[in-house]
Amino acid sequence: MKSSQCEDFFVIMIFPPFLNDGDKIAIVSPSGRVDIDIINQAAEFYKNKGLVPVIGKFATSEFGYFAGDDSQRLEDLQWALDSDEIKAVILARGGYGMTRILDHVDFRKLKTSPKWICGFSDHTALLNKLVNLDIACVHTTVPTLYHKDFCSANSIFQILKRGTGNIYANACFYNRIGISQGKLVGGNLTLLANNIGTSSDFEPKGAILLIEELNEHLYHIDRMFVQLKRAGKFNQLKGMIIGHMTNMMDGKVPFGYSVEEIVREHTKEYGFPIGFNFPIGHQEPNIAVVMGQEYVLEVNDEMSKLGAIK
Repeated sequence: MKSSQCEDFFVIMIFPPFLNDGDKIAIVSPSGRVDIDIINQAAEFYKNKGLVPVIGKFATSEFGYFAGDDSQRLEDLQWALDSDEIKAVILARGGYGMTRILDHVDFRKLKTSPKWICGFSDHTALLNKLVNLDIACVHTTVPTLYHKDFCSANSIFQILKRGTGNIYANACFYNRIGISQGKLVGGNLTLLANNIGTSSDFEPKGAILLIEELNEHLYHIDRMFVQLKRAGKFNQLKGMIIGHMTNMMDGKVPFGYSVEEIVREHTKEYGFPIGFNFPIGHQEPNIAVVMGQEYVLEVNDEMSKLGAIK
């Protein structure tokens, strides 16, 4: 366990133990359906890293869009969380489906026997739920994308075996210069907006907010930033980092703002630093970071840095 002081409250964050060679990890599919070849390739990838992959019973099931029906996906995820043999859980792909089962997951065993949970995109709901339970987890690429970017896949092992490091981003004209410290929260913008008012809503007080997105119209991005702002999600932030905003689209009538301009427009009255161009999200590279970890965010004229506090 580690502790952190965030303004006027004290947080005890549970950090799972690092992995050793020979440890078992689970590969499960709590969201979209996954081809069996992808699962097998991921299993081989982990074997080559010295770990022992165990594939969930329903990891390659099919039920319309989903990897099995809700009860099957829930059963696999619950098994992976509760099994004493499993030391980390790899979520095979995002898409959609996590929020359909999330409120039925029992986290009592995980709180007493923590393990690393690894995923992103649709898994944003689960990752922020875990942070709300004071359990650190990993925002990272998933097996369906390993073949595109082994560098990002390998970054998981920096965390699972040795802990998190520093992440750097290129300078951006729209950056807001500054230095701050806070607990990392956030993830996919659509999930952050959709989960307001639920148990997987993120707590902004004393936090650094990560945002990334894929295949959205610019006016949708604006609408979601308006939603976050109206919900008070920027009021007590310590910082914001913007990852990949991939394949953003405009309409027949141009929206008139870029992604960067949208972000700055809706945060102009706040003083926290903002760093764009972080290598996190739905394109390569998608470097692994620990959600719930305390980081120092430094944004200057030359670059941005997210530095983990050990």
